[in-house]
Amino acid sequence: MRNYASWNRGLDLDSYLKREKTVDIYEHAQNGKLRTWVLAPVDNPQTMDFFCACETFQRQALIHRSTSNGHRRVIAYGIAAVFCPQENRNKGYTTHMMRLLHYILAPVDTLDTFPTNWGSPPLQPSGLANASFSALWSVIGTEFYERLGWKAKEHVNTIWPCRETTEHLGRVTWLSEDDCEQLWEDDASYVEEKFLDSSRDESQTTCAFLPNNGLAAFQIRRVKTFLPGSPNLPIPTKWGVKLDDETEPAYATWITDINYSPASLTITRIRISEKAFPILLSAAMEAAKENGCNTVRIWSLDETLKKIAKTLGGSEEQDLECVPSLAWYEPEDTNDVKLFFNER
Repeated sequence: MRNYASWNRGLDLDSYLKREKTVDIYEHAQNGKLRTWVLAPVDNPQTMDFFCACETFQRQALIHRSTSNGHRRVIAYGIAAVFCPQENRNKGYTTHMMRLLHYILAPVDTLDTFPTNWGSPPLQPSGLANASFSALWSVIGTEFYERLGWKAKEHVNTIWPCRETTEHLGRVTWLSEDDCEQLWEDDASYVEEKFLDSSRDESQTTCAFLPNNGLAAFQIRRVKTFLPGSPNLPIPTKWGVKLDDETEPAYATWITDINYSPASLTITRIRISEKAFPILLSAAMEAAKENGCNTVRIWSLDETLKKIAKTLGGSEEQDLECVPSLAWYEPEDTNDVKLFFNER
């Protein structure tokens, strides 16, 4: 409740609290995958007057070591909702909480010896200390998290202004939220296959998050709970599209992204050939206009699509409002690790 004033996005307090309870019941949060952490006084750890807080999401991920012929599935964590009340800012609380977080998520033997001037090491609840890496998406630039161990990774948005277009008519199938659920299971298999193919050509260590087990679904559910606070934006019925009569994977899923002003339709997963890309983009523009969005946005568009994207009027921009940043707990240096499938 303490972050309501900063994060309510137009919801009244009752709706905001209901939203918090609602999103925590789904697969992305079940069985301890979602945990909330607070930095509190040692002599009063149960206080609601804590110094700062954050959340971690346990995720399935892939890594390929530059010294290995194959890849392996690992556990990694997404970090979100880092919050410090106004009265506690500029006192070092968030800095201390975030550096302690490494000693909760990562195996102890992968980290430096815990500094004695920090006090006692944090207790590690059961089921943790198992991360190969952690990631966060910074809305405050790169400097703060860089000095705490999360290194910014390359990220470019490709953006199109919406226009009238009919190229997709009669050639696509719209996807409901339930349709997307099955699609993400298939997409996880696709990601694993392509990750292995791409990694063979890389001289550096690579990693990727998998989109299933509630990860991609959380994006839609989060948006649905905030849209009632945005009276000019309807709740979508189309959450993606699949192209008919394509032999290769040809689909996309998206969200109405209220992080941008004006709102943008942001594609969260996309698998498409260069030839079929104009059809998919046309469909996304129709869905965007239906839902009050002026632009279509794709994170980290695949290199094979950048030429056609530019031909179709797309422009690239560095997104300083949501910077992907990685902390690596395997032997390599974080700067030497590449994040694949760095999608929304």
